[in-house]
Amino acid sequence: MNVKLGGANSFIAPKELPFLAEKPTIIMGADVTHPPPGDSTRPSIASLVGSMDSQGARYASAIRVQGSRVETIVDIGGMCKELLRAFFHSTGKKPERILFYRDGVSEGQFSHVLDTEVSYTIIS
Repeated sequence: MNVKLGGANSFIAPKELPFLAEKPTIIMGADVTHPPPGDSTRPSIASLVGSMDSQGARYASAIRVQGSRVETIVDIGGMCKELLRAFFHSTGKKPERILFYRDGVSEGQFSHVLDTEVSYTIIS
């Protein structure tokens, strides 16, 4: 199969990934990319990807433009909802588990990003 056509070139057998195969599980990953140093006029881009199958081989994405140099993902709740709906549409099931990876947060920003993004996502 061709990835560009929505297929998967290869995947690990479900018995090798029991965490994903036992219960409907979505794997999510988030990051924010910023303009080059010294450029405060261009926006930052927030992205979130989420798995769309029980093998963790197919993914969908949600992308938002936000204020320049803003590390906290402003619309994390909306992005999560978008991918959770896509997961349900793809699998016919709601995920029972969410495995969430967040990249690009410095040690000094970690508490703020954790409090802001997790609180917003739970409340939304």
